[in-house]
Amino acid sequence: MDEPIDEQVARLQDRVKRLEALLKEVVHNLPRRPGDPRLDLDAVRAGIQQWVTDYVSLRLQQLVPETL
Repeated sequence: MDEPIDEQVARLQDRVKRLEALLKEVVHNLPRRPGDPRLDLDAVRAGIQQWVTDYVSLRLQQLVPETL
């Protein structure tokens, strides 16, 4: 059986908290000198877009549950 929507949303909210902490760490450790390797912003952007898509989908399922 599928996990209840409330539990899925709670897991996603936990992921957001971890993502925020990770982003703070990344910003703190960003290279400051020319020639230093750079962060792959395209990969970061794609990951965030996927998370947002999943989150919005779950929230919509809460608002408009399936009818049988």
